[in-house]
Amino acid sequence: MMAKGGYVEVGVVEATPHKESEGLTVADIASYNEFGGPSNNPPERSFMRSTLRDEKTNIKKMNKASMKRIVRGELTTKKALGLLGRDLMAKISQKIIKIRTPINSDATLAAKFPKTNPLVDSTQLANSINYRVINGKLR
Repeated sequence: MMAKGGYVEVGVVEATPHKESEGLTVADIASYNEFGGPSNNPPERSFMRSTLRDEKTNIKKMNKASMKRIVRGELTTKKALGLLGRDLMAKISQKIIKIRTPINSDATLAAKFPKTNPLVDSTQLANSINYRVINGKLR
């Protein structure tokens, strides 16, 4: 949601080192999975864009309800953005845990055994999804 004087960012918003991949951040791992990666041809496993696409109607409803509350003086823009950010953060994290396809390669499955979720080896990626409310214009 973008509002006059602010917007919300949702995703991997910090440059945290990935515990199991030397030299990579969690944001790097998120990007490789979201878009597919250049090394070893990992396939696209969208969890952010697909969540936004799946939640488009709900986002519009939430924004409309927030706007009404802002106009009535019941909610500030910053709080409305925070509510939206928290909601999307939870839904994106849930999507990471629920994704099952495309499945990992045989070699990756063997290395991760008994885990089969392609986006969960540890819970670092799902736990790194966050949001932040930004004051000012969209960059």
